[in-house]
Amino acid sequence: MRRLLRAEGLIRLSIVITSVALTIIGLSRSLPLTCGALLLIGGGSVLGMSTFNVTVQMSVPRWVSGRALALYQMFAFGGMTVGAWFWGKLGEITGIGGVYLASAGVMAMTLLLAWRMPLREVDESEITLVSGEGEGDTLPRAPADLAVVVVIEYSIAPKRLEEFVAAVAERQRLRMRDGARQVTVLQDVARPEVWAERFFVRNWTDYRRKQSRRTLEAKQLDEVLADCHAGASAPAQRFYFERRIRQPHVVHPTEYPLA
Repeated sequence: MRRLLRAEGLIRLSIVITSVALTIIGLSRSLPLTCGALLLIGGGSVLGMSTFNVTVQMSVPRWVSGRALALYQMFAFGGMTVGAWFWGKLGEITGIGGVYLASAGVMAMTLLLAWRMPLREVDESEITLVSGEGEGDTLPRAPADLAVVVVIEYSIAPKRLEEFVAAVAERQRLRMRDGARQVTVLQDVARPEVWAERFFVRNWTDYRRKQSRRTLEAKQLDEVLADCHAGASAPAQRFYFERRIRQPHVVHPTEYPLA
């Protein structure tokens, strides 16, 4: 089935199978027919859950797949728990047959969500890491406990501005995914053609780790941004350590009163 259908097709098929089987159980008075419908529900559930499992794992880079899968399972099994309680309570009111028919209707309605929010096919470049990234990044006397602010400056011609803005917006999303914080884009007031990316990492080790997480998609975006740059040399990249300056202590007159 996976060779014939995409992930979205498999999910829709599992919804249809499960909805039909729930309807059969709600109307059935035959034990063999009910058992056959239960078999269909099991097949539809396994098909749907396994497809979601694979899609979640393939939708994120390898270094974060465990975290993404944990969040997915938390919501999936939490939903099952809440659903079991809800349908059980409803069954006390409407009876078993009515609950099966109601759940079949709700299940069928989720096909409308499939039309609005289909499962996206993931491109290989979105999850493949660039080998050797970050290995050559060195910074002399980089303190381990100081935050690092990275600023990358570009000179953008007006005709390339729209392309630059689209690329830098997507690059911001990937930077935050890879561990950067306070990601912003700045434009020089005096020189409107000068733009800068600015982001914050906790320390130099985190910066190197962030670089090692760069995917092919991020590398392609970096190449687009560099291509939009109109300067003679490559975009300037600067590193700043965040220094916390203590305020000088001001002696208040009442602190040391005159004798």
